[in-house]
Amino acid sequence: VRLSLSNHALTPQIMPLVRLSLLDRYGKPLSAGEIPPRQYLPAALQQSRWLNADQRIDAELRVSDPSGQASSFELDVCVPAAGGGLRCGGDGAMLAANGATP
Repeated sequence: VRLSLSNHALTPQIMPLVRLSLLDRYGKPLSAGEIPPRQYLPAALQQSRWLNADQRIDAELRVSDPSGQASSFELDVCVPAAGGGLRCGGDGAMLAANGATP
């Protein structure tokens, strides 16, 4: 899986976790998990904690599907939420689709 992370904000942002969801041929989730930066960052950036303003990082992940049923995948970026847990980019879209506000 290849991914590109970009920070279009004016300030540095904490390096996100990447949520990877494996999907079956009908688009239903088979499994999901969060991948920490140390597992996706290129070797030269392993010590980075921040994604600087206008910085882009290209990375490649090797994943396997033990079930052999995955036909596609989805990626999302997540950061620690105040009060615990994670806040992911796709959360806002899900809330808006349900008529709620974050």
